[in-house]
Amino acid sequence: MKKVLIFTLLIIVCQISILSAQNKKDTRKDTKKKMTEKTFEGKIEKKPWSKSTQSYCARGSEYFVLVLPDQTEHVIQNNSKTDLEALDGQQVKITGKMETRVIKANPMEQRPINPFEKDDGTFRCEVLAVSKIEKK
Repeated sequence: MKKVLIFTLLIIVCQISILSAQNKKDTRKDTKKKMTEKTFEGKIEKKPWSKSTQSYCARGSEYFVLVLPDQTEHVIQNNSKTDLEALDGQQVKITGKMETRVIKANPMEQRPINPFEKDDGTFRCEVLAVSKIEKK
């Protein structure tokens, strides 16, 4: 009976320590995510499809960009539930982070090619992954 009780307590202690370790790991992930997010301010603009690297990076027909005060444009990957159509042409404050998007090329479609890099069939570009948008 004593052995069963000790064994049961040992199992309970192990499970508690495993759950505690997982909780700490999840907290570190959340902290890291928050640390990499930045605030961007500018104007939302809707862009039509074109034969441009920006349009190819957006992976759709029409897409939205954030135009910063220095006229730099970032393709928006909207991870928030905000309707970008309603914000077209307006000044906004975006919380998010820049992410590299890697696109595997389909040999049957046209795609941008960088003459200064080895063409391995992939295309890399930066997108602004949005977690929150506020109207200014």
